[in-house]
Amino acid sequence: MIASRPRFSFPALFAIALLAAFALHPAQAEQKPSPRVKAVQSGWALQGRVFNAQSQPVAGFSVFFVDPNGKYIQQYGFAYTDNSGQFQLTYSGGNGSAPAPSTFFLEVANTAGTPVYRAPNPFQPNYGGSTYQNITLPRTTPRIPRPGNIH
Repeated sequence: MIASRPRFSFPALFAIALLAAFALHPAQAEQKPSPRVKAVQSGWALQGRVFNAQSQPVAGFSVFFVDPNGKYIQQYGFAYTDNSGQFQLTYSGGNGSAPAPSTFFLEVANTAGTPVYRAPNPFQPNYGGSTYQNITLPRTTPRIPRPGNIH
């Protein structure tokens, strides 16, 4: 006796194929690396992308550095994310102003200026080169303490 094959309707086969496709290729934001930025020997560059908790790029968010007390470090500047979530910060080294702190953390603020992410570890610059870093924001906005003189 020949066993009969199970019969599936077209919608059932389509659903199975769709589930298999997502299992093999999970949905995620396209992550094309930016061209590497060259930095001067005494400087460095950081480039990357910022994604929300659903892995979608966020636009118009601010990316910058803070000292261990959460104070913005002006010497390192800031960048806004573009429509693909990309940003780039370039530091060309000392320019005669007060030296910037040697320990600093990457921070991201949303379009309202509210901090939504602070890196758990200090940033380690690659002097004379660039670093690429993707940031995925948490599902909920963490409470990030601000320095006493900034409101």
